[in-house]
Amino acid sequence: SKQMFWLREGWLDIDLNKTMAVETAGTQHFKLGLFPFELGRGIALGSAYASSAGLLGFYADATIDQNAPGFLLAGELLPKLLNYDLYLGILRNWTDNFGRVNEKIYTNQLNRYRRGSRGFGHVNFVYANRLRWTPTLTTDAKGGKLMVEPYFMYNRDPEQKVEFPADAASNLMTAGLCTDYVGQRFEFGCEFAFNFGHQTVHGWDSNAIDVVVNSDGLLAEQYTKILTSDPNTTADPAKAYVTSTNQTAVKQSSLSPAQNGQELGTSGLYNALNRFNAPYQNKYQGMMLVADASLWLIDPNLKVAATLGWATGDENPNRDLDQLGDSSIDGNYQGFIGLQEVYSGKRVISLFIIGPNALTRPLSTANSDADSGFPSKSTGFTNLVYGGGAITFKYDFCGREIGWNVGLLNYWQDFATKKFDLRTKKSLDQPASRHLGGELNLTINCQFMKNLKGFLVGGVFIPGQHYDDIKGKPLGKDDLKSLDELNADSFDIGSTPLLGTHAAYVLNWGIEYAF
Repeated sequence: SKQMFWLREGWLDIDLNKTMAVETAGTQHFKLGLFPFELGRGIALGSAYASSAGLLGFYADATIDQNAPGFLLAGELLPKLLNYDLYLGILRNWTDNFGRVNEKIYTNQLNRYRRGSRGFGHVNFVYANRLRWTPTLTTDAKGGKLMVEPYFMYNRDPEQKVEFPADAASNLMTAGLCTDYVGQRFEFGCEFAFNFGHQTVHGWDSNAIDVVVNSDGLLAEQYTKILTSDPNTTADPAKAYVTSTNQTAVKQSSLSPAQNGQELGTSGLYNALNRFNAPYQNKYQGMMLVADASLWLIDPNLKVAATLGWATGDENPNRDLDQLGDSSIDGNYQGFIGLQEVYSGKRVISLFIIGPNALTRPLSTANSDADSGFPSKSTGFTNLVYGGGAITFKYDFCGREIGWNVGLLNYWQDFATKKFDLRTKKSLDQPASRHLGGELNLTINCQFMKNLKGFLVGGVFIPGQHYDDIKGKPLGKDDLKSLDELNADSFDIGSTPLLGTHAAYVLNWGIEYAF
């Protein structure tokens, strides 16, 4: 019942030439506050600092609830020809008070030198710079316009989560080039970007204390990674309870990955096989490319467009997919990583696979007993290859202009994930089909009056062979419960709410009034 107020966008823009009485060839500005900022098409870096996921397939021009707080120095190096932007965005700040700075979040990190406290300087920020070159192609006023935008971005996230909050840190860098040409009858655009940098996963003691109900029906504290028998010889060893004797043994034991599965002195207690992990790094090596073009035909109200997109993919490098500890080594992550992106296409729109309300695409299911068994999930512009086209035309009906857009797209995985077996509830050592499926969509816009327009958006997605190969894969605890209830002989999903192969439909409409 409480009223909630938030500010989506609010900023102060200072004209440096006038306020500082500095004369330059072009204008120079400094902006601070909440405002949108994107690189290229908003794939490498978008404005979705705080956004609403909405419903699957629900189309909206903007789904961003709030823009990130930031600072921008922008200006003209060559008037009307070459502009620059220097941007700093604050995504999260853990150093705004003494309580956060002194919070002991690293007590379980191996070889930590600050007694577990966070320390000063933990800010998740993004720095970006870009140039925008808009050369004059012709002296004719009807000539086309070209824009060339090289850019660079750096994101420092000191507190990522692999198993526990702040057990990893990320230094992500992205460099790219975006170009766009708009002519009288022909338009073309493309963007290429690649990631570099690395994620550092700290060495960690994952032993924690849970409150459980013991055999007497009483609440008791229990270790999560301290066992009462040797895990190397016992199939399902029991977890030890927290007692004064056990506490002493745990405190006096060595903290090292070499102690996994070993006895704690002569206490009769054993470390779990995955209690400690050694520090390791994952190098970022993802890439993406998107291109599209459109052509106005003989009729000025008829346009055809085509698009191609590619983003590299990979498995989650922090998950044990086949055996215990297979992720705890230095490696390369080949999947492309975008930051705050909500790209859904420019000249050809996608309703189902890319964009803010896209279908979830699960990766391979972990088979290790140490994992939850639920797959990691990917959305957005990663692990994806797609192509398609669209036709746009307009005509007047009863004095009102109606615009129609019909799009057809097909999608594949770049990196093939594994098949899923319903009977064993595990991944198979076989690649699933890369074909995700096809999409047909329709968008209709009608301008009823100057400030009032209506829209209707509809689409259908036909799953490809990939979803047949992973049919029934559980994405959470509710799915796992449904999977357990399936008929053990037929494994017929039927109406069970699990990942299936039925077509997905969407239809929504609305009106917009601008005032």
